[in-house]
Amino acid sequence: AGAPDTVRFTRAIKEAVPYEDRLAVIEQLWEVALVDGHREAEEDALLRVVASLLGVNDRDSNIARQKAARE
Repeated sequence: AGAPDTVRFTRAIKEAVPYEDRLAVIEQLWEVALVDGHREAEEDALLRVVASLLGVNDRDSNIARQKAARE
């Protein structure tokens, strides 16, 4: 109940966690989203929002998605 809202929470993570580690989280989230072999619009939208909130740019998120899809 005492946790900050999503924007403040992700801002705190963005300020404290190196970019490479935040990018690794996005790649892992893509792995989860793609585990069933299907890309869903809702999952794409959620990952775009989360990546943006964590300060991961679209290009790097797309590369992370491609890597996750190959694994």
